[in-house]
Amino acid sequence: MIDDRRTEPPFRLNQRRTVKRYLLVSAASLTLLVVGYYSGRPFIAKWRYDRDIRNAERYEKEGDGRSAMLTLEQLTRLHPGDAAIRRRLAAFYERMGQIESIVVWQEAVALDPEDQRSRLGLARAAIRFGDPRIARAALEQVPAPGPEPAEYFRLQAGLALLERNPAEQEKSLAELARLAPDDLRVRLNLAMIRLADPHGAKAPAARAALLELARQDPVRMRAVAELLGDLARRWPRPTAERDAALRALAVTLAPPRGPLLALPSQLDHVDRLVAYAMQQPRPAAEDVISLANWMSLNGQTETVLQWIDTLPEDLRSNPLLRSAEGEFAARLKDWPRLRRLLLAGVWGPVPTEAVEQAFRAQASDTLGRSGGIRPGWAAALDAGKASPAGLRMLLRLAELWGWPAEHRLVLLTIARTMPRELWAWRQLIASALGRGDSEQLWQVYTEWRLAMPGDPVVQVESAIMGHLLGRRRVATAVETAEYLRQQPLNSGATVAHALALWREKRVPDALAVLETLPSSSYNEPRYALAGGVILAEAGRAAASEALLRGTDGEALLPEERALVTAARERNQVARP
Repeated sequence: MIDDRRTEPPFRLNQRRTVKRYLLVSAASLTLLVVGYYSGRPFIAKWRYDRDIRNAERYEKEGDGRSAMLTLEQLTRLHPGDAAIRRRLAAFYERMGQIESIVVWQEAVALDPEDQRSRLGLARAAIRFGDPRIARAALEQVPAPGPEPAEYFRLQAGLALLERNPAEQEKSLAELARLAPDDLRVRLNLAMIRLADPHGAKAPAARAALLELARQDPVRMRAVAELLGDLARRWPRPTAERDAALRALAVTLAPPRGPLLALPSQLDHVDRLVAYAMQQPRPAAEDVISLANWMSLNGQTETVLQWIDTLPEDLRSNPLLRSAEGEFAARLKDWPRLRRLLLAGVWGPVPTEAVEQAFRAQASDTLGRSGGIRPGWAAALDAGKASPAGLRMLLRLAELWGWPAEHRLVLLTIARTMPRELWAWRQLIASALGRGDSEQLWQVYTEWRLAMPGDPVVQVESAIMGHLLGRRRVATAVETAEYLRQQPLNSGATVAHALALWREKRVPDALAVLETLPSSSYNEPRYALAGGVILAEAGRAAASEALLRGTDGEALLPEERALVTAARERNQVARP
């Protein structure tokens, strides 16, 4: 008989203690896990946050702009209230040359209104992309001189340059010079703006300042280039006075060494001055570019490229100088050099395959069988369509090579993949108008309307063009009335509604709408066309003819010319 003592009270007591011990350990472990999870979650989130930022930086350095953009955009979705991420994404868009950076900077300002860096970033992006209204509004919100006085006045100077306000630009540069009196570059920029009018009252002092700066190594190149440009502005044609001034400048800055076997010519003076400028020690990329631009504009592009090849590698690899070198290569039609520079990222992080396919197409340069598109271009476009920089590269190459069909194909791809790139739609519209291609124009407007539903600009413009061209599926009077209700001061919305009423044979109503339009609006030829046609149908021949005269000499489409002809015939009948 087996002696089993497990049912005895002491054993059961020990068993219960063991179970309790395991339960307590399990509960404690679970509690620790829960506490550890919730207490460690912020650290994990911070680690992931930092990891994604590092990944985005690495992608950008490796030229994978799309991955960097997707990573940063994902971070903004995960952290919608993080102004720092918005600033980082806005700066990235700005580096990539995307106008969306303005919108993202505005979001950063909205998230953290007290951070003046975001306002300065918004102003910088707006200046870069040519929007002075946004730039001025941003700078007006920064208490002068702001947290970064030098950057504030630098942006004020940039805004003044954009608005073509030399007085404000000079004022801002003078403030910069006051803040940094030993900054030779600020003094140089101030002298250059004061020398913009070579015959102005400030020109002699500015010229003397530039002559002094030309003897300073840090700004020698730019000062010499500006002095040479000043001579050309003062004497656009060769004269004895210009020859004397050039000789005096050369003798002052770069006197000849040793005996002369013959009297020097103007080219000798220029060569000595250029050689003197090239001796600037440790020039910055901006210095090289200023002198190189002057040389290239004066027929020395090949010499410029040869000079760039002799510069130190760290200077040659500077992005600004690389970009300028790309422009010089394009100007000289040095395609092998341009291809090499593009692969090095001179026009941004472009896909390698897109570059290779584009230059293969250029090397073959034979028209394809379908639509005049060259063989290989479709492959280049397919390789570059996911990259904004790649698409801009292909667009520029098509321009350089004089390929209109390929140029239009790239524009269409940009418009379809990035519908908010307004300039792409505008170029497509201008191209169709220039060719007088009504069908192509309406196709562009149709695609634009589908790509950006609800956009007021697209709605109004497509309604006007659709009614002028007599197309179907155009906004009705009910729809255009809503456009006008939403934009009561928009002349385009008024014209669109009047045309819709006219197409629906409601001429008196259309006339009543037109009467609310300011007379200055008829300076736009198509508004004048719409008004002239409606007035002709209303029997007001004199007023109609006055507006139709505003279309004379304009590049109208065939359907629009037919409207003008019909309106004038109606006016002839209506005249007594």
